[in-house]
Parts: sequence; structure tokens; C-alpha cells
Amino acid sequence: MKKIIAFTCVILFTQISESQELSQMHFGYKESINHQRDIKISGLIFVSTSMPDQDLIELASQAAPLKIPLVFAGYGQTRESNLKDLEKKILKISMDCCQINSSSSNLKWMVDPTIFSKFNIKGVPAFIVYKNVIRTNDDFFKVSGQMSLQNALKYCFQEGVNIEIKSFCKVQYQYFDKN
Repeated sequence: MKKIIAFTCVILFTQISESQELSQMHFGYKESINHQRDIKISGLIFVSTSMPDQDLIELASQAAPLKIPLVFAGYGQTRESNLKDLEKKILKISMDCCQINSSSSNLKWMVDPTIFSKFNIKGVPAFIVYKNVIRTNDDFFKVSGQMSLQNALKYCFQEGVNIEIKSFCKVQYQYFDKN
């Protein structure tokens, strides 16, 4: 099921069916491509409605220029939470992000609990960099904890095992040095 909602910033909700392979996922954001082997590297930031708005604004403003989506597991922690509440929260975060970052039109949001399960996300924020084909644990890198996207990328290229993923993280990290 796909639902696209357009506000001042582009907001994207995508529900990936459980039958769709993670290796087939493509979200249309900046990718590093190794043309010799057609390896695509992508990233995701896992977030929650329970996170402080300021943290979400900061992550959104960092993710937008790199076109990295922020992913929610669901609509909220309480039974009273629903899609409308999440839409309001995302609109507020997006509008605040737009004031900080002019490239926030690249801001992407997703709601997909299956991706949380596939990467075994237990705490947020969590940062994943992954290959389009995941065969082993070395085909993705995960780091969790209270940090910026810049620090997550730096940790990835310093501590990661996979050469292609490390290279992707280093290139994305350099964006922050230039800006």
C-alpha cells in the first residue's frame, strides 16, 4: 500500500509488503553505485514518535540533503495514536526542518514495521547502511544511539567491515565537511 502526501516538503509513506525481498527495496534516494558489480548502497534512519521533536528535526535536516529516509515502525505508542496524529507530527517536523535546511524538499518519511524487524531494530535512533543484495551480516552496517547522522556515517567508515559500505559512508560523511 502506498500513500503519498504532499505538503511544503515532500513526505513519503511506504508500506513494504512482507513478501517483498529486502534486496529488492529501492527508495529513490542518493545511492553509491559500484558499476563493476552493480552494487547499490543505501541508507535508512529509524526513528520513533516518542523521540523529542528537536531530535527528529535535527535528523531530518541532516538526512534531507542526502535523501536518506526516516522510518517509523508505526503510528505511535498509544491506542489513541493514529495516522492523522503521525501526519501532523511529520508536517510539523518537516516545516521546522524546511526553515533550517533548504534541501528539505528531499525529505522522505516511511512507516514500515517490517523493516524494523528485518534489521532487528530495538532502539532509536538507529542508522543502517546496506547493499541492495543482503547475503551476509557484512552486507549492512547498523549503529544505534543518540548521535547525528554525520557521526553515524563516520563510525560506519571507521568501524565497518564491508569495503563498499565503508566507501559509501565516507563519501556521504564528506558532505558534512563541505557544508
